Amino acid sequence: MDRKGMGGVFRIIDQFPPAQQNQIRMMLSESLKGVLSQTLLKKKGGGRLAAHDILLGASSVSNLIREGKTFQIPSIMQTSSNIGMQTLNDSIMYYVRKRLVEPLEAYMKAVDKSGILQQLEEAGYKIDISKISDQVKSKADDFWE
Repeated sequence: MDRKGMGGVFRIIDQFPPAQQNQIRMMLSESLKGVLSQTLLKKKGGGRLAAHDILLGASSVSNLIREGKTFQIPSIMQTSSNIGMQTLNDSIMYYVRKRLVEPLEAYMKAVDKSGILQQLEEAGYKIDISKISDQVKSKADDFWE
C-alpha cells in the first residue's frame, strides 16, 4: 500500500486523542481538497525528476476518511487517474517505462516496496534484492560519516 500522500491525512487524524478522532475525520472529510507529495529520482545521465503522489478530495475519498477506512484510499487513487489522482509508484513507473530512471532507483525511492517490485516485474524488470540491501547500507554509512 502506498501511504506517502495519505501520510498527511493519517498524521492529522493521529495528532488528536482517540476520543476526538471521529470528529476530526468528519471535519477533514468535509474540508480536504487534496494532498500532494513528491520525491526526487535520479535521472539517467544526470539531473533529477519529481515523482508525485496525488490525492484529491473526491467524494469517495471523503467518505472513506469519514468512515475511518483510509486503508482503502490507495485503490481509489489507482482507479481515479481520470480525475488526476495517482500513486507514487505509478508516477515512478512512468519514468522507468520511459527509460528515464533505473529500476533500482525506482525501488530505492518507492514507499511501497512490494508494490513497486511487482510493477517492475510485470514490466519485465528484474532486481537483485541483495544488491539493493548492500547499496542501502553503503548509502546509510556514507550519510552518517
